[in-house]
This record gives sequence, structure tokens and C-alpha cells, in this order.
Amino acid sequence: MSLTSRSARNFLIFISPILFLFGGSSVNPAQQPAAPQTQPAQHPFDETVLLTATVTDTSGRFVSGLRKSDVTVYSDNVQQEISIFEPQEDVPAAVGIIFDISGDIRFLTVARNDLLRLIDASNKANSYFIIGFDKQGYLLTDWTSDRDAIVDGLNELALIKNKHGAALYDACYMGIQKVLQNNQQRHIIILISGTEDTESTYSFRQKVHDLLKRSNVTIFSVGNIPDYASGVLERMANESGGVAYLPNTTAELDEIFESIVVELRSQYLIGFKPVNVIADGRWHTVKIKASLPSSINPKINLNVRSRGGYFAPSNTH
Repeated sequence: MSLTSRSARNFLIFISPILFLFGGSSVNPAQQPAAPQTQPAQHPFDETVLLTATVTDTSGRFVSGLRKSDVTVYSDNVQQEISIFEPQEDVPAAVGIIFDISGDIRFLTVARNDLLRLIDASNKANSYFIIGFDKQGYLLTDWTSDRDAIVDGLNELALIKNKHGAALYDACYMGIQKVLQNNQQRHIIILISGTEDTESTYSFRQKVHDLLKRSNVTIFSVGNIPDYASGVLERMANESGGVAYLPNTTAELDEIFESIVVELRSQYLIGFKPVNVIADGRWHTVKIKASLPSSINPKINLNVRSRGGYFAPSNTH
């Protein structure tokens, strides 16, 4: 081979990688067109959304006796067809009691006695469990409708030695999970707390808030708690369609628990299958409106409390 031929060959060996890196068409093979990306199949939402709702007038009095035609439901501002409408006056509920034993003893003693009166005044077919917590949660009474077992559980609250710390979020997460295991249509939690959270493994935003938004659980929270810590009790109650009570004195507790009893007998169960919603895993807002029949007094404004929305399932198979 001549010197000239050898030099030309070496030059091609040297320049070929450079042409490849910079897209030289004389060396690089023709680019194949990218295969089109297939979009995941979009499945319609095919589940019934259940909402527990409470209706009050402008004076805060509970409104019972409404009919399905008196109520309108909107999802993402689109009116929905109500498929389930059931007044809950005589319908049993699954009730979880979560009790903070790390706070003021006098407050907790009065609240414990009021809880027993609440149970005596409520539907006798309700099922209850009791969780006590300080630095950790304790399941004191598993599901039961037996009054003696409930009394034993409430009495056991006084026997737990206070460990001076509160795992509020852990106890709430434990309670929400447990109440959802019951097959009753209504899931209620009554939370009594006297201190801010100091010991939980779970954070409110990371676990409790997410689980609460994904479930139809109504929380009634009663807190003898510092102002800077009361926001969590209010947020849990408000987002679930319940109420947060923050009494200044124990004298207010009797009226608070009486109000909870009346509300439990004044709720409505509302269900609908969302239209124009796909299984996209996203949060969808809900707004419920209610009005009195024209034969009574249509001009009275009614307020409806319920959870503010639901997550569609994520299904792209």
C-alpha cells in the first residue's frame, strides 16, 4: 500500500467517530422515526361516591325530613344525579372514640362521663371501639355494642399511667383505618384531645390528612388544647364534614356532647356516580345545596356540611 493510501485510510479512521458524534450523514446510518407513544386507556369513573351530610338553618338548628328532591349535588360544578338518599335518624353507625389521656385530668374526667351519656342517648345498634393515647395508642375496647364493655373501656382510660406526651396523629391514623374496616355505611370518629402532638411517627399532612380525604369518615373533635395547636383539630373536623369544639371550660362539655348526639340522628347519606369523570386519580370537588320544600318556606337559607370532594381511582389498565 502506498503512503498516500495509508494516510487516507488513517484519516477516515480518525474522522469517523467525530462525524458520528456531530451527526455527519456520510457515516451515521439514517435515523429511524420515533415510534408514536400510545396514551394510556382512560376508563370512566364507575363507582358510587358516598357523602355523609348535615343540614342546618341559619340559627344552627339541624334540619331533618328533607327529600331527595330538596337536595342538589355538584361535582366539579357539574350537577349530578343522586342515586342514594337516606336520612340516618335510625340507621346504626360505626363510631370510633379516640381519647387523649395526656392532658388535663379534670377535663378528661368530665369528657369521659359525657361520652357515656352520649352512648346511652345514641342508637343502641351503633358499634364502638375505644383508643386511648399518650406517647402511643392503645386499643382499649374492640368493636362492640355492649354497654358494659364500653364502660370498662372508658374506665380503663383512667388506669393508664400518663407518659407525658401525645401521639395524636398516630392515634388518628390508627382510628381512621379501624373505623373503615366496619361495614356500616356511616363512619364516625369522636376525638377528645387535651394536648398538641409531640410523639407521632406519622405527620398530619403525610398520612392522616391524605387518608381522611380518601374516606367518608366524619370527625367530631373536642379539644381543651392550646390555640396554636387547635388548628389541626379544626382542619380534621372541617374537611370531614364534622365540627371542632374548643370549649373554654368543662361546663360547656354537656352541651357539646348533646349536640353531637342530635347531629348523629340528623344526618343524610347521599350517593352519586360522577358523570364526565374518568379514573384519573385526581381530586374532584363536591358541593351540596339544600332547600326547604316550597310548601314550607323556600326562602330560609340552609347550610350543608360534608366533605369537600373525593379522589377518583387511578386506573389506566
